[in-house]
Amino acid sequence: MNSLKEAFSKQNLLKNLNFFGELNLGLILTAVGIVYFKNPNHFAFGGTSGLSILLADLFPKINVGGFMWIINLVLVVLGFVFLGVKCMGWTIYSSLSLIHISEPTRPYWGSCSSA
Repeated sequence: MNSLKEAFSKQNLLKNLNFFGELNLGLILTAVGIVYFKNPNHFAFGGTSGLSILLADLFPKINVGGFMWIINLVLVVLGFVFLGVKCMGWTIYSSLSLIHISEPTRPYWGSCSSA
């Protein structure tokens, strides 16, 4: 019971809220860099976003966000296998949030209309 009180103490809640804010600010800045700098200029520096930009150029039916979904899904499964569940919580949140922030209005799997 003491550890539960500690977890929800004002100090820990503020610390966690600060971490969550910094994490989301970093995700927004990363997404802005991908959307307005890397993707339009076809810069593929590395990581999942770089590989996704290359794959989206090779296979134009799926956009960058769609390939980020696929690559991150494979990496998350590998993370669960090798690192365990506890380590993967913020990784899953960050991966999914970055995809949604960087591709907010586009469908991931091409166009829905036939025109």
